[in-house]
Parts: sequence; C-alpha cells; structure tokens
Amino acid sequence: MPISDDEAKITLERLRYMPNTIRISIGGYGTFTRDQLINEVNNRSEIGATIIETQMSYVRSFKPKV
Repeated sequence: MPISDDEAKITLERLRYMPNTIRISIGGYGTFTRDQLINEVNNRSEIGATIIETQMSYVRSFKPKV
C-alpha cells in the first residue's frame, strides 16, 4: 500500500518529539539517530518506509474497535 503524505508528516512530527540522543536499531539495516531517521523518511527510502509503517501501525493501535 502506498504511503500517503499525511502518514509521512505524522511520522516526521513523532520523530521530531523524540530526544535527539536516541538511537534506534533496525534489524539488518543498522542503528540510526533521530536525525538520520528524519532524513530517511523525507527521502522515502526503504528504511523511511519501514519507519512510517511502524509508526502508523502504533498510532492505529489506539483507534477504537467498532
């Protein structure tokens, strides 16, 4: 499923609120700083897409089931 601009914007805002000292390890890709992840999302790279999908899955988990 294609990633929308809104999903990327939401992910970027969530990343910007993280401490700039945080490091996130993504299996098989290595460890990234917050700023590196922001760049990956902005560039819509494979890693950026993974971050967006992960963040959106987390956000959607709060949606009430009807």
